Amino acid sequence: MAAAASRASAFFDRLGVTAAEGNVPIELRYDPTVKDAAYKAKLGIVDGKPQLSDEHVDVGKDPFTGKPFSDAPDVLYHELSHHVVSHIVPGLGMSAGSKIVDESLADTFAAAIDGNWTMGEGLVGGSGLRSMQDPSSQLMLDGSNRVVVPTPSKVGDVTEATMQKGAYFNMGPLNHAAYLIGTSQGSDTMARIYLQAVRKHLGPESSMTDLVVGTIRGAGELYGSGSTQQASVRDAWKAVGMRAAAVDATH
Repeated sequence: MAAAASRASAFFDRLGVTAAEGNVPIELRYDPTVKDAAYKAKLGIVDGKPQLSDEHVDVGKDPFTGKPFSDAPDVLYHELSHHVVSHIVPGLGMSAGSKIVDESLADTFAAAIDGNWTMGEGLVGGSGLRSMQDPSSQLMLDGSNRVVVPTPSKVGDVTEATMQKGAYFNMGPLNHAAYLIGTSQGSDTMARIYLQAVRKHLGPESSMTDLVVGTIRGAGELYGSGSTQQASVRDAWKAVGMRAAAVDATH
């Protein structure tokens, strides 16, 4: 676990993420009785400003394979990315819509750290628990079983009905957009664009649309309006079903 934390910290340090933005050591608590891996923190208000306390990452054991979640470093990268994002945008993920954005951001940065587009392959092999390259299906809970479930791959497939199934079920279109940007421009450039969006354009209640606007504007701020990087971001969002007129209108 220490090696994963060190690699994540080095990655965020290379992107210029500061200690105030969450790029500091956090306690990793391994407990084999826990059946998940999760970033935990208490969010309060001190002197009118949001403040996080009791931050830690619970690392448990996968009940299906019997393996500790630390066998999949990208799972830890996902949780450590939550740590950073939570410091930059405290409260992101507390509403249903922003939870989808929050979970996709954690996958996006984890993929850039890990160097591939699957999550959790260290636990289950193959394409892991989910694939950002092919997000139309992923392993999800069905009662007491974990099975491959068709999930939304286009923005229009995310409906009020699918929203009832949670963030992981619905974040495929966002994940695939990040994959398209990363394969076009490189995962490091992709991560810098998303970090700019988090820093400058997202708030606690940010929605999928806010992430679209934030990444397009972020790419323009970093690489120039009309740059190939910004064009790649626009093309990615169109490819996952965002309306072309809305995407092209964002500056």
